[in-house]
Amino acid sequence: GSFRGGSSRRYRIANYSQRTSSAMAAAATSTLKVDHLVWAVKSLPEGMAAFEELTGVKPAMGGQHMGLGTHNALASLGNGQYLELLAWDPAQPPNPKFLGVDASPLPRLVSFCAAPAPGSCSLEAAIAEAAKAGYDGGVVEEKSRGKPDGTTIRYRLASSKHADGFATLPAGGLIPFLIDWSPNELPHPSETTPAGCTLAGLRAYHPDPASVEPVLKALGATACFEPREDAPNGVAPAAEARLEAILDTPKGKVTLR
Repeated sequence: GSFRGGSSRRYRIANYSQRTSSAMAAAATSTLKVDHLVWAVKSLPEGMAAFEELTGVKPAMGGQHMGLGTHNALASLGNGQYLELLAWDPAQPPNPKFLGVDASPLPRLVSFCAAPAPGSCSLEAAIAEAAKAGYDGGVVEEKSRGKPDGTTIRYRLASSKHADGFATLPAGGLIPFLIDWSPNELPHPSETTPAGCTLAGLRAYHPDPASVEPVLKALGATACFEPREDAPNGVAPAAEARLEAILDTPKGKVTLR
């Protein structure tokens, strides 16, 4: 009995490593999935009340981004995804620009964050692929955020190109910043924040879709967007660059812009 079990376990390990290496080889380019959406709001109390009114789900306080001037509240979107409500933190200096929180008018869906799909690639590999298409994805930095319960959530983030204000967001916020949760020992925020909403689809609009789509493709982010007839490669033509998220909520379908 013990021999059979040992043999079977060895086979499983060998088979797993074979499958993993072949999956990595197949992923010549990165594949990213939506990790979270960033909805910039005037203040967290106002934004949390507005989201609850729209959806029936009340977000929970997240924490402060010390040195960046912002703090957040979170609501789960299921499937390893969540919504981040981002606002100026009154305990920090005014006029922050992180992730386009200075957009006007607010609230506004300013950008989104993407993470490598399991077994696809590293942030560095995704950034290297995007560089071939002429996009500088910035540097990967170790980050952390204190949670209200005193614990610390840790992650690796490539957001330096999204840190200088709404006017300078890459492609108006359509190109995501990137996150890697591997340093985190706590559950993903989607598992610990108020549930009830799911992301039915993310849509992108831009005056010149052809200027954005090659970067999204190189980054591996095209699949983050809902496939549609007017956006075969992810981005639909429109007068201004903007994002739209379609949420399934306890109050029905809701569009966040």
